[in-house]
Amino acid sequence: MTTTRFHVSTRRGAGTRGGPPDAAGPVAVAAEGPRIGSLCSGYGGLDLGAAAALGGAHLAWVADTDPDIARLLAARFPQVPNLGELAAADWDRAAAVDVITAGFPCQDISAAGRGAGIVKGNRSGVWKHVVRAVRRLRPRLVLLENVAALRWKGRGLDTVLADLAQTGYDAHWCSVRASDVGACHRRDRVFVAAHPRGQRQRTGNTLTPTPCRRTPGAPERHGLRPGGRRGHPAADPTGGCPAAPAAHTAGQRRHQGQREPTRITGRSDPARRRGTAAHPHCTLTGPTTSPDRAAGAHTTRADPRWGAYAEAIHRWAAVVGRPAPAPTEPGRTGRPRLSAAFVEWMMGLEPGWVTDPDLGLSRAAQLRALGNGVVPQQAAHAFGLLFHDRAQAQDP
Repeated sequence: MTTTRFHVSTRRGAGTRGGPPDAAGPVAVAAEGPRIGSLCSGYGGLDLGAAAALGGAHLAWVADTDPDIARLLAARFPQVPNLGELAAADWDRAAAVDVITAGFPCQDISAAGRGAGIVKGNRSGVWKHVVRAVRRLRPRLVLLENVAALRWKGRGLDTVLADLAQTGYDAHWCSVRASDVGACHRRDRVFVAAHPRGQRQRTGNTLTPTPCRRTPGAPERHGLRPGGRRGHPAADPTGGCPAAPAAHTAGQRRHQGQREPTRITGRSDPARRRGTAAHPHCTLTGPTTSPDRAAGAHTTRADPRWGAYAEAIHRWAAVVGRPAPAPTEPGRTGRPRLSAAFVEWMMGLEPGWVTDPDLGLSRAAQLRALGNGVVPQQAAHAFGLLFHDRAQAQDP
């Protein structure tokens, strides 16, 4: 089966210095690295983050029934089959994969929803179909994402962990905010990494990477570019490094009454950060002293559009390597309305990944896709912490 690589470029052209940013294009095809099967795929943000944390990966198949998302996935990952409705999927016929990713629906879990949690028959009950896929395909790694409310009482984290345990998988989980990787919005999310019970963690690009060492005290920012282009580095806005969580399993955290920290900070530890060399196909950013970047940062800070948000906008612009587009655009009546291109930038995506006119998505469809999506940089960082957590528990 043809698989699609999260390649070093998803761009149609090289672009010009000082010119408009290149639009995102199809991801190039390759056949190496761990194979990802993507459930509840959305625009692919969770898969891009997983690929970064794994040191590169390729996509065997996706699964999403939304017609707008299906069109986007077909454009971004051509030749990758969309399995569609999970309830009807025949997993005995699906291509074998090393990793299953799933950002299953949050409507019944989130604070804005009904708070019903994971119940058969509701939107978030799609989780049960994810479990069925895991049970049949037995991947070496399961990577999940959902809203922070998943860990609230009765919202479903206990169900997720129990189902994984009954399927023979041990799990680690953490809460990470998009702002923890420099984003200009909070977007607190729960991430779970699970593996078959008794399986030892592999190292290198085979499945999970060995952390690369760097110069102590040199801050760096996890700045995955979804297209894999070498990103523009930025200083760590916190002035330090996120420390890995303590090596407790999710069950231990829950039964010991521990709250999972929503922000993990600590002293600079080179073993807990990953540099560009660790992720050759989904590049992470590092420190810089580039005059061009400094000039761009000054321009962002001085822009009167941002007001009290200037520092946050500047920080994320430095991480993703391009200035923020205008936050609003003229609406049908001429009144300003939120720009989908600005939201796309906030989500850490290449320009046009969702908003390219050639995709034919309405503004409402673009905003819906972006609102339901995952910040790839955030996912890459969270999974990196979980891989470290597991390694520490495995070899204390």
